Amino acid sequence: MTPPSVGAAGGADVAAILAVLDGAYWPFAARFRPTALRENADSVAAELATWLVAREADQVTGCVKHYPDGDWYTLCFLATRAESRRRGHAGALLDEVAVRARSAGHRTVRIALRRSLTGNVDFFVRHGYRYLEPFPTGEHDLYQLSMGA
Repeated sequence: MTPPSVGAAGGADVAAILAVLDGAYWPFAARFRPTALRENADSVAAELATWLVAREADQVTGCVKHYPDGDWYTLCFLATRAESRRRGHAGALLDEVAVRARSAGHRTVRIALRRSLTGNVDFFVRHGYRYLEPFPTGEHDLYQLSMGA
């Protein structure tokens, strides 16, 4: 299996990013309102530099938002198309976030994870993220990847 290519999102990727987010997060909308579903074409385009996309055969298969956040780096809205799951696309996006965080001088990457989504929590733990503390929402916990000196 060939790994996807991962890189910065471009203006032509906005609709594809929204489609990936919708496909990944709408299934949860009956239980809670995922923050990712607040994204729209204007918000993604306005912060395009904070988005990475995974591609396979010139199709966007996944996305993640990432940015420096004080002393650490934050990621959110990691999502892949259903047909790309369990094929390394999300892991490739996480790897690129870590590369960009290190390049920006950060040694920690953080994400707030909804504690009821145990599969998501397990995914991040398998990728080296560790529980840090409760997140202020009361429904999430903060997880951190420490990359050392």
